[in-house]
Amino acid sequence: MAGKTRANVIGIDFGTSNTYLTICPYGTKNKFPLHIGGRSPAIDTAILYADDPGPDPGLFPLVGERATATFGQADLETRARRGYRYHANFKPEIVGHEVARKCAADFLGAIRREAQIVGVGLDQGEGSVIIGAPSEAGPAFRETLRAVVGEAGLGAAEVVDEPKGVLLTDLGYNRFPLGDILDGYLVVDFGGGTCDFALMSRGEVVASWGDMELGGRLFDDLFFQWFLEQNPGAEEALARERREFYVWSYCCRRLKEDFSETVARDRRGRVTAEVGRFGVVRELDLETFLARASAYTPSEAFASFGRTMGVRLSPRLLGGGIDLIAWFRDLLLGGLGASRVRAVSLSGGSSRWFFVMDLCLSALGLRPGRILGSPNPFGAISEGLAILPAVKMELEAAKEKMLADKEGFIVSELMPLVEENLGGSAECLAGRITAELFDGQIVPLLRRAGDEGLRIADVEAGIQGCVDQYRERLEELADEEIGSGILATRTILQDKVQAWLDSYGLRLEGRLPAGAGPSGLVEIGRPTIGDQLSRPLVTVSAGLVATWTGLILASLCGGGGVALLAAGPLGLVLGGLGGFGLGHLGLRPWRGRIERMAKDVRLPAAIARAIVSEKNVRRAREGFRSDLVAKVNEAYGGISGKLPAELDAVIAGEINQLGIINVF
Repeated sequence: MAGKTRANVIGIDFGTSNTYLTICPYGTKNKFPLHIGGRSPAIDTAILYADDPGPDPGLFPLVGERATATFGQADLETRARRGYRYHANFKPEIVGHEVARKCAADFLGAIRREAQIVGVGLDQGEGSVIIGAPSEAGPAFRETLRAVVGEAGLGAAEVVDEPKGVLLTDLGYNRFPLGDILDGYLVVDFGGGTCDFALMSRGEVVASWGDMELGGRLFDDLFFQWFLEQNPGAEEALARERREFYVWSYCCRRLKEDFSETVARDRRGRVTAEVGRFGVVRELDLETFLARASAYTPSEAFASFGRTMGVRLSPRLLGGGIDLIAWFRDLLLGGLGASRVRAVSLSGGSSRWFFVMDLCLSALGLRPGRILGSPNPFGAISEGLAILPAVKMELEAAKEKMLADKEGFIVSELMPLVEENLGGSAECLAGRITAELFDGQIVPLLRRAGDEGLRIADVEAGIQGCVDQYRERLEELADEEIGSGILATRTILQDKVQAWLDSYGLRLEGRLPAGAGPSGLVEIGRPTIGDQLSRPLVTVSAGLVATWTGLILASLCGGGGVALLAAGPLGLVLGGLGGFGLGHLGLRPWRGRIERMAKDVRLPAAIARAIVSEKNVRRAREGFRSDLVAKVNEAYGGISGKLPAELDAVIAGEINQLGIINVF
């Protein structure tokens, strides 16, 4: 029997001002915004009840713009006769206030009904409903959200932090590679009812904070007061017709949005607009707005609206004289602490307010290219939530294949690069030591001995002195050569590993933002694969410096050490004597004695010069250098044998990070 088809995934961004639903067939990232009326998928978070619903009671409660328009256009007599009750902006109050909670459940239930009318089923079946919550929302708020979704007939819901929905949408739009979830990635969601920040690291929210009182509705109230000041008598007219809440929550919100978009394009722009049929505002400008925003006091109308929902203004708001923009700035910086932000993703209304962009640039010390508005700012959360199951499935499939393939990749592709690049450090180090120590110090010592007469014990003592003085320099050279080798190797390995990750299809269709490089956002600053690869390389280098230095020092000292100097100075002398010809000098009978007493014998200058000839010194130099290379490579080979396991651990960790999204 064929398995049942999984139902659609429904991502819900339940907002204070607007609500968005995105539908995604299970297991795919094909996103479809839900339209239940009009051209926009935005649904006003508003509901209109009627005691007398008329001939078609199934139409009520009305939701969205239809609710707002019906209430706003009705005269006072119609409202009274039909018993209209209009509610909006109820999301922040759903915990602890039954009216707000009922409005939320009825609102989502009516959306389900309206979707069925246009032929879109939102019955959960075996699919998923995923709803976002502000990251600073507590357990009670999240549990209430789950209950509200169930009461709306949408089934059991999973509650996910709203900033994670933004992150998932960013992944879907290929703003950076799927496998490259950044450190210092800040999501800013300054919505109608809340101000929400989330600092993310490799897919996890490492810090979240915000204020469920600071939100766009305070600015709605600012524009409401601005409207009343320019239209004397409007307040009394609105009170007579009981339209204060409609003008405040709908007309002035639209005015605010128009103003914010205008000044975002042109700071010198001015806005003149009708506010419903209740008056006109003229020449609203940025300078006046900033003055009002720096000394905001809630209107009595705003306080009254809150009281009808059982909410009282906080002492902060009751005190008045509030600088709203400074409030936002202080909240932003206060939650960050010492954390460094490398990129900012703006969601919802945040992307439209000019001061959000300005403050992120100045307060966080960022450049414009580091602050990104979403291609679909208002639907970003619902889109991301809807594709969550598909992203999980895609990442898990890629992770399993990569884990299976990584060992072969390390052995066949990475280690040869390591050998080639770090192995070259041995040649460079041997060359520098040969030039500095052998050519610069030992050869002059040998030449002086050749000119003055050669006594091996004196030569050995002189070489020992050179070596003792060279110890610190030798360690510096070894560290320097390995360090440069690591930098070069790290860069090569980073490119190789990133290309390998990309080969598994971890870049989605779509576009990269301006300034993006092959690894996503430029200089974002998360620990790159190169930084991670440095750790095992540095571990190897620490062992190499100690081993190389020890081997070279022991070799130069002769005795029980490895005789790199052509079996020590004695070997050089005996080799020179053999090459010169003891018989020719009449010294053949003395060979045994020379061998036994060589260290204490002072050879005449003529013989010494013959022994320390250019040819013999050149031969000794080459032996010195080749033995250095051999011993250094031998030491490297012993230590680098641990490197494949270290690289394996780093790459496995990188791959496993792709599954971190499963904690959402």
